[in-house]
Amino acid sequence: MRWVTIHRADIMISFVTALVTALGVWNQARISASNSERELERLSFRVDDLFNQLETKTNLLHGLESILEEKDSWIDTMTFMTGERRFEIVELNAMIIGLKGDLEKEKQNASFLRNKIIDQDDDGKDQLIESLTQITILKENIDSLSSILSNDRAIEQQMQFENSKLKSEIAQMDYLIKLLFEGIEKESFADTYEGPQDRRRVNNLYDYAIRNYKSVQDQSDLNFGKIIQIVEEKKANYNNRFKD
Repeated sequence: MRWVTIHRADIMISFVTALVTALGVWNQARISASNSERELERLSFRVDDLFNQLETKTNLLHGLESILEEKDSWIDTMTFMTGERRFEIVELNAMIIGLKGDLEKEKQNASFLRNKIIDQDDDGKDQLIESLTQITILKENIDSLSSILSNDRAIEQQMQFENSKLKSEIAQMDYLIKLLFEGIEKESFADTYEGPQDRRRVNNLYDYAIRNYKSVQDQSDLNFGKIIQIVEEKKANYNNRFKD
């Protein structure tokens, strides 16, 4: 009888132990499920934020590509116009050479007529006046064409300068688009971590982007104030997550 009582007590102890163990396992599973749910919610928020960042950068990228295409078109136009100017300059040079030849002939004719006047030839006087008139007209035409030629050369130099400037801006655009692609890739990787070291890494990436936008802006006529503002806001929003 005593053995039966002891046996029953052992069974009860085993049952209670099993029950406590089961309750502990259930409670741990409940805590794990709750933690998993919170982790899933946090990851979902981060994924949404990452997609928003990628969408913003993609829109900026499309905008830059559009500007790049427009500048390429301008370079084609400027190159064509520069070619036209060069053709006009060649024509003007040929006209000036022709007029200078005519002027030289008129000078020789005027010298001949002057000698006739010295020899008391009355007919040569009227002819000399007419020749001097022609010389004056020729000189005015040459001066006018020379002025046009000088202006065209100045325009050609300006167009070459503008062309060179556009090419420089396109190079800056290419560089900026490359930075945007790199930024998207780096942020896509870095934004999956939230430890102190990883937060510093993300902040360094934002600072890296801001520095490069400002550097490109300082070295060209391009204005990236709005883009820099967006990146700074993204950085602030990212850091606000960890203030609580």
